[in-house]
Amino acid sequence: MADVSRQEKLAAARKKLQKFQQKKTPSSAPAGSKGGKRSKGSKVNKSASENGDHSAGIANCHSDIYDTPSGTKSQDTSSKPLSSAESLRQLSRQLNGLMNETPPLVNGTDISDYTSSSLKELEVRNQELAAEVDQQTQTNQKLLIQIDQLKNQCKRLQEQLEQERKEFEQRTFKEQSALKEQLQVHIQTIGILVSEKSELQGLASQARSQLKQKSEEAADLSSRLKASRQRVAELERNLLTVNSSTSKLQKTQEDVNKEKQSLENEVAKLRKSREEINQQNSELKSQLTTKISENRQLVLNLKELEERLNMSDLRVQQLATQSGQDTEGALQRLQEEKVEVENKLTQYAQAVQQLTGEREYLTQQYQANIAQLQNHCQQLTDQINNLLVEKNEIAAHEKEVTAQLEALRNAKAGEEINANAPDEETLKRLQEQLQRAEEEKANLHKQYSDQVNDNMQLSKLYQEKELKVEELESIVSRFKEDATDRKALLESIQNDKATISRAVAQNKDLKSQLEELQDAFVKMSENNMNLTTTLQSEQHRADELKQQLEQRIQELDDGKQQMESKDEAVAQLQSQLQETHKELLQHAQMADRAHHYAANQPLVESLQKELGEAQENLRALSEENHLLKSHLTKLEDGREEGPSLNETGEESSPDIVAELSAAIRQLEEERDHLRMSYIEEEAQRRMLQNQLDESMRHYGGNPMEEKSVTQEAFETLQLAMEKLQARFTQVMREKVDLIERCQELEHVNLQLTGETETIGEYITLYHNQRDVLKRRQEERERFVTMLAREKESMQDKLNQLQNLVMQLLQEKKELHPYQFSHGSPVFPPSLHPEAFKVQSQEHSNRQNHSENGSQEDIGEDWPTSSSDSEGEDSEGNSMSDQYRTANSIQVPSEHIPEREHTAHQIIQLLQQMGGSNNIDRGTILDRDFLPCKCCTGSMIDV
Repeated sequence: MADVSRQEKLAAARKKLQKFQQKKTPSSAPAGSKGGKRSKGSKVNKSASENGDHSAGIANCHSDIYDTPSGTKSQDTSSKPLSSAESLRQLSRQLNGLMNETPPLVNGTDISDYTSSSLKELEVRNQELAAEVDQQTQTNQKLLIQIDQLKNQCKRLQEQLEQERKEFEQRTFKEQSALKEQLQVHIQTIGILVSEKSELQGLASQARSQLKQKSEEAADLSSRLKASRQRVAELERNLLTVNSSTSKLQKTQEDVNKEKQSLENEVAKLRKSREEINQQNSELKSQLTTKISENRQLVLNLKELEERLNMSDLRVQQLATQSGQDTEGALQRLQEEKVEVENKLTQYAQAVQQLTGEREYLTQQYQANIAQLQNHCQQLTDQINNLLVEKNEIAAHEKEVTAQLEALRNAKAGEEINANAPDEETLKRLQEQLQRAEEEKANLHKQYSDQVNDNMQLSKLYQEKELKVEELESIVSRFKEDATDRKALLESIQNDKATISRAVAQNKDLKSQLEELQDAFVKMSENNMNLTTTLQSEQHRADELKQQLEQRIQELDDGKQQMESKDEAVAQLQSQLQETHKELLQHAQMADRAHHYAANQPLVESLQKELGEAQENLRALSEENHLLKSHLTKLEDGREEGPSLNETGEESSPDIVAELSAAIRQLEEERDHLRMSYIEEEAQRRMLQNQLDESMRHYGGNPMEEKSVTQEAFETLQLAMEKLQARFTQVMREKVDLIERCQELEHVNLQLTGETETIGEYITLYHNQRDVLKRRQEERERFVTMLAREKESMQDKLNQLQNLVMQLLQEKKELHPYQFSHGSPVFPPSLHPEAFKVQSQEHSNRQNHSENGSQEDIGEDWPTSSSDSEGEDSEGNSMSDQYRTANSIQVPSEHIPEREHTAHQIIQLLQQMGGSNNIDRGTILDRDFLPCKCCTGSMIDV
């Protein structure tokens, strides 16, 4: 491909050099010997062509160097300036060589050495440049290979990264799962340890604190219940307002639809009235002159009547001073005048009715005349066709007669030549035949002339009928345009109907959505009412539980005081036991000293052991009492800090209250059980104290009995300790159960908070939809006000137009009579049946002359009104055309400017009426109306 392009470029360069040499040779060659100079010129041409070939090859080489793609940007930027500078240098050398080579070539000198040296230099330079190009291509290839290698490395690295990520994710997942399992195990162990470490009185204090917290939560719930009730009441009010607004919207929609239908009916009536007004205007133009004269007479009569009324008032004033009889006579006269005036008014009304009847009669006549003209046109066309046929027949008959005459003349000449002595009879016959032929010829000539005259008249009539037909065609075209406009109006009405149906469907959808929302809201309100009732009941229960808790707290405080007093008593008993122990030791020593030392020694040892165990048990009980006291103080502190820490749990449910009541009952049972145990222990203590007293009393007499009493006391203490241990384990288990139940209750609280949040979201959605409905209602009200304003403006414009039309008709004053060609009778314009047709004919003729440039353009003062709506445009054009035809009647030149001024005013009013687009701007059934809450943007009609 490169070789082909080089060859093409070389051929093009050769052609250019040949053209250049052809231009240069005639100017450089002198007027000497032609033969030698031609040979020299041929040599010069050859050498120049060779040089041109070499230069073209060099240029092509440079162009090929420029065309080769560079590997990198740096190499491209380094090679381009060198090649461009080299190419410029070579071109400058070639131009200098061409300019310098022309004179020696003309003189016949040979410069082959110079060209060969320059060519060698150029070839060397081209070789260097080709080597550079090869190097650049090699470097580009190397760089491309490196780029491919780097891409492959990047892909490998990406794959390795993805594998490492996957492995790392798997490792982390395994480690996390193991850690989670360990955490669960630790959590379980911690829970078990915590459950083992918790104690009975701690549980009681925690239950008290929880009860206080729950009471506070119940108070919060009561406040929230009040707020929710207020909110529900507000929502119910909003629902009522929304229902009322929806009913109002439906009513307004129905009213708007009715108003729209009434407006459409009014528009249709106005269109019909416009058409009727156009017809009436054309008819009333003929009657205006008579009406104006009658109006003037009526005005004069009114003035006279006003003068009479003034005179009658004066007479009444004068007669008021006179007698009553004169006043009665004046009143009778006034009544008679009043009767006369009423009669005149009835006459005027009858005259108006007569005029309306005449108008209807004239319209009927106009339609009948149009039908007659159409029939007459058809008859004339039939007559013209028949006359043409007769004309052709007469022409053929005339040709036959002329041929017969020529044949007779030829026969007569032959007979005269051939017959030397003709007979008289034959001559007479021939003369008679000639006379007959001449008479026939004369008759035929008369018939021909009559036929020609008839044809001329028929042609004139035909031309006139053609003009009338053209006028009728123009009228038909106008009617067709009106029909197209009506079709467009019908299409627009159908489109409006389609949009209305769409809007109705959308309204139905909106109503269904509103009904669904109302049902959902009713359900929500019912649920809220149920919740309020349950909350009220639970609030009442919480109040009762509060009271019970306060009572229990007081009882526990009393129990605390009793426990403290009992602890003091136990301490006193312990001191007494120590004293008794000392005494017993002394008595033992005394007994040991006694004679029964040997026999009673094992009993004394057993008693000492039991006393040591009892002392240890008492110490343990005292330590446990101290621990319980410290734990109670801690729990009281935690109870005070509880409300600040547990403010997050704001809402609860009936299940929580039931569980709390169950826990309280359990605590009450435990309290009763503890009371019973305390009473039993106290009884046992009293028994022990009594036994000790008895032993102290009867110490000296019977030591064996004292020892037996102390054994029973120790047995009762052991039973009490076993009972306390069993009760402690039971309370710990119950504490664990209560903790689990608290966790479940917290989960239920979270669920309830989520449900309340969803209810709030539904309420916000309802408010948003209500705002949207309010906006739409405001837009509809604005549209209704706009329609009312536009209706008032249209009515004002129609009144102005009516006044201007009356003014224009008063300015015209008279209408000139019109005639048909060929002696048609003259009618006044008020009673002529074809006046309107003639006016339209004149208007069409004037338009044709204005298009041909033969007559001045009268219709420049009547521009057509253009608006966006097609129906109003067609009506405005038809109105302006009719007013044009009305103004095309000849009137004196004095009244032209006033008429043009009023005509301009009428056209401006028509343009304003035609160009009102306020209805299309912001209608209720706007095509951008989007009832769907998910859709956005404007609607597109496909």
